[in-house]
Amino acid sequence: MIDAYNAELDRWAAAGSPQPIEDFIDTDPERISWARSLRNAFKKDQRLAYSGEAMTVGMYRPFNKQRVYFAPLMNHERGQQPKFFPTGESNHGFYLTAPGAGHAASALAVDAVPDLALWGSGSGQFFPRYVYDVEQQDGAFAMFDGPQRRDNITDTALARYRELYGQEVTADDVFFAVYGLLHSEDYRREFDADLKKMLPRIPELTDPADFRAFTTAGRALSELHIGYESADSYPVELSGPIPVDLRVTKMRYGGKAGNWDRTVIHVAPGVTISGVPAAAHEYKLGSRSALDWILERYQVKTDKASGIVNDPNDWGVEHGNFAYVVELIQRIVTVSIETVRIVQSLPALRYQGAAA
Repeated sequence: MIDAYNAELDRWAAAGSPQPIEDFIDTDPERISWARSLRNAFKKDQRLAYSGEAMTVGMYRPFNKQRVYFAPLMNHERGQQPKFFPTGESNHGFYLTAPGAGHAASALAVDAVPDLALWGSGSGQFFPRYVYDVEQQDGAFAMFDGPQRRDNITDTALARYRELYGQEVTADDVFFAVYGLLHSEDYRREFDADLKKMLPRIPELTDPADFRAFTTAGRALSELHIGYESADSYPVELSGPIPVDLRVTKMRYGGKAGNWDRTVIHVAPGVTISGVPAAAHEYKLGSRSALDWILERYQVKTDKASGIVNDPNDWGVEHGNFAYVVELIQRIVTVSIETVRIVQSLPALRYQGAAA
């Protein structure tokens, strides 16, 4: 893409920089994708250069990581993300459905750059644990090298939480309590109308013990969702040994359309998973269960415009683990069941100002 862009810039200059550029540039989607920001850079005669430091990992869809080249002009309008995930720094946070997105209210903790349409369509809102100051500091008075991390829980918010729930409350406690509360079925049900129109508002709880319960739950949920690749493998039943040349093209549930048997997953010819508990499908992210997302994303698919092939088998080939997709399903079953268990153990929603 970089080569195609720079070649077009040279060709444009040699032609005398004709206007408008939209009538001149090669718009073949197999070579380049011309976002507005890239066209504007082209008009200013800005060249692109490759940087190995820009290659990182992003969360493209729930429990579906992909490599991403995270650099100016190569990602259209990155917003505040460079302050959340600057080069060489780690962070985590949770991604929410945006108001009016058309999806049920959902939250997912991630530790990688989230795609704007994490839920498959529409947009969302990311709330990072930390924010980094990435402005360059030059001159004799420069005090720091590299991005400087700031807590994204404000002093004002922390002071209020301590006033409500005790002076021992930490910023981490606040962050995890909010994540836990966002999973509360009582909260989602009571504020359903508001969540469709605006970002969540966090009520002040009447009992400090409830705050601590939400904190504990939120911390456990965050560890579970971020660390899904290291979760315990659920003991499902396999039709037989996993072949070393396993190749997944498109998985499906047992049964037929309109009467799917979601306790069974056909992974590939000769490889079938059965014994998936029904409770695993109760954990929803947007309009799909976590397992639905796995079946939707981990299939061989060719993008019609660019011709780029998305092949879930590549990771296994590169890392010598041909059973990765099967193991991922087992781990996501565990993640789903544990999430449901934690959510069901949350305290009832009791907050100040609520009707008796």
